[in-house]
Amino acid sequence: MGRLRPRILNLGAHRQIGRGFDLWVTSDLSAGGLSSSASFLGLLALINHHALTGESVDLIDVSQRLTLALLCRQVENQFIGVPSGIMDPASVLIGGLVTLDCRTLQFNRLQPIPASHRLVIMDTGVPRTLAASGYAQRVAEISAIDAQIARVNPTAAAKRYSGLATLTLDAAEATLSLLKSDVLKARARHIFSEQARVEQAALTLAQQDMEGLGRLMNDSHQSLKIDYEVSCPELDLITQLSRASGLALGSRMTGRWFWRVRHQPRARQPPRGAPSASCQRVRAANWD
Repeated sequence: MGRLRPRILNLGAHRQIGRGFDLWVTSDLSAGGLSSSASFLGLLALINHHALTGESVDLIDVSQRLTLALLCRQVENQFIGVPSGIMDPASVLIGGLVTLDCRTLQFNRLQPIPASHRLVIMDTGVPRTLAASGYAQRVAEISAIDAQIARVNPTAAAKRYSGLATLTLDAAEATLSLLKSDVLKARARHIFSEQARVEQAALTLAQQDMEGLGRLMNDSHQSLKIDYEVSCPELDLITQLSRASGLALGSRMTGRWFWRVRHQPRARQPPRGAPSASCQRVRAANWD
C-alpha cells in the first residue's frame, strides 16, 4: 500500500469533477475474501478523502466513516450496477464485531470472540461475481414480497414498512400465510429466522457461549441453503466436513449471497504441520 498511495493521491489531486481515472492495483491477497468489493471501495474512499482534504478519517470518526460507506454503496448501485445494501461497506469501515441497523446505521459493538477460539476462513475456489450471481434476483424477490403486502393492506404496509426483518413474530406469521408462492414464502422465512438468529448471536457472544454461537451458524447455513437457495455443493461439503472434523463448533457460508467462502468458530487446533481430516478430504475432492 505504501507504493500505491502516492500515485492515487497524485491522480486525485489533479482530477476534475465528472471525470475519473484508470487504476491498476496489484495485491498479494488471495482472490477469495469477505466483502472484498466493499473492502476495496472502502480503502479507495479513505484514500480519496485524504487526497481531497489532506485529512485521514480516524476509526473513532464514525459519522464520517458511515458517510463514506453510503458513498461506497452508491458506487455499487449506480456505477457497477449491483443493488447491494449498506451492511458490507458500513461493517468494513467501522470495523469490529457489531450489530448494525441498516435503516438507521445505528450499531452496537459486541463482545470479541474469546482467545480460546478462532474464526477460520476457507475459500472453496468456486468463482462468482455479484452482478452475475443471483443477488439481484433475491433483491427482486424481496421487492415482490413487499408489493404483495402493500396490495393487501396499503395503509398498514405504509405505516409499518422499514424492512421485513423488523416485523413482529405475529406480523411475520401473517406475512407467511399471505404469500402464495412457495419461493417467496421460503425467502421470507429465511429473513425472519435469520433476524432472530442475529439477535440470539449477539446474546451468545455477550455470554461467551461459543457452542450456542456454533449452533446458530449451523442453523443459518441450513436456512441459506434450503430457504434462500444461495449455497452450492462445495460450500455444503466444507461446512459438513468442518462439523465432522470435531474441531468446528459451527460452520456457515458467508459474505454476500452466492459467495464462495465460509467461516467457523474453532475451539482448538490440530498439531502444527498436521492437516485435519477435513482438510485432507477437501483436497481429495479435486475441485476445478
